[in-house]
Amino acid sequence: HDPFDTFKYIINKQKQTQFKFLVFFFIGSYSTFDKGININKRKYVSLIKHIADYCKVGLKASYFSVKDVELLKKEKRQMEDVLNTALSASRFSFSKLNLPESYRNLVQLEVKEDYTMGYVNHIGFRAGSCTPFLFYDLDYEVQTPL
Repeated sequence: HDPFDTFKYIINKQKQTQFKFLVFFFIGSYSTFDKGININKRKYVSLIKHIADYCKVGLKASYFSVKDVELLKKEKRQMEDVLNTALSASRFSFSKLNLPESYRNLVQLEVKEDYTMGYVNHIGFRAGSCTPFLFYDLDYEVQTPL
């Protein structure tokens, strides 16, 4: 029995509400900072697809993808291949951001939602608001679709 295998519980709770849960899955490579299940494991792919039948699924982007748009692009494509649909939500590992580049990369890859702005060890939001807002790029003086 794995006490961390809470997916049946999540699905049962999802069935009780019309609000769509958002579940993030890591599919990047194993590294010093990122530990996870290999995306080539059939059971893991099956789990992601099963959860996607009930909940919205997002990408938990790897630690190194925060500064590497090609790596982020690869991870996004892998997740889209699993889901067989466009990915709309992401979150960077360890809530690590490199502003504004991280968000510019997400905009470039047409990701519409990012959930990295929460604190890692505290309650609250780094942007000072729990209300969704569009990222405004100060350098280019433009509101983005992210």
